[in-house]
Amino acid sequence: MGAFIDLTDKRFGRLRVIGRVGTKNGHPLWKCHCDCGSITSVVTGSLRNGLTTSCGCFDKERRKTHGESKSRLYYVWLGLRQRCYYPHHKDYKEYGGRGIKVCDEWLHDFTVFRDWAMAAGYDIDAPYAACTLDRIDVNRDYSPSNCRWVDAKNQANNRRPKKKKGAA
Repeated sequence: MGAFIDLTDKRFGRLRVIGRVGTKNGHPLWKCHCDCGSITSVVTGSLRNGLTTSCGCFDKERRKTHGESKSRLYYVWLGLRQRCYYPHHKDYKEYGGRGIKVCDEWLHDFTVFRDWAMAAGYDIDAPYAACTLDRIDVNRDYSPSNCRWVDAKNQANNRRPKKKKGAA
């Protein structure tokens, strides 16, 4: 277990940490004051990894802005963020666990990602697996310069080589 890191009075987006209030599932839980005036509790990892930056008010504002929270493209955006920043995601070890991140311009703003996607060839009407997000260099981050839209077959051909069992 690592050394205790006191987050009191630190700022994470719209949240200012007031103090520690216990644990949640074995992780330190922090009481935070949001710029909107609300109080919320957040685990350390969500603060330090940038997953939680407000009490929820920022996400509500964004949802009102784009109205696409049920769209396939929105779920693509959520998925890439979860693979990179949510340690409990089934594919985290292949993404965030290897240091793969999401560029700053996409990380907290779906509309920027959406605008890039539409300009880069995303087909909103494409059948399942005909238009998937692919990182050109599988060892680099999700960013406009390293991503493209391809079908599932092309994406499957662009992957890291599998390690042979027993190989060191």
